[in-house]
Amino acid sequence: MPEDPGAWQRGIVWRVQVQPADADAWTQEFGIHTPSEAVAGFLAALIANPTR
Repeated sequence: MPEDPGAWQRGIVWRVQVQPADADAWTQEFGIHTPSEAVAGFLAALIANPTR
């Protein structure tokens, strides 16, 4: 769950923050209508391909 109270106001429920050692950090946010299975699939793809 986002720690940012403003995220709730924007409808953000899931936030993934990536901070690679050799690239720029990035964030992906998912709203209240995003199924948890979609977020799980996104995370699985990140874990399966850590160097991309």
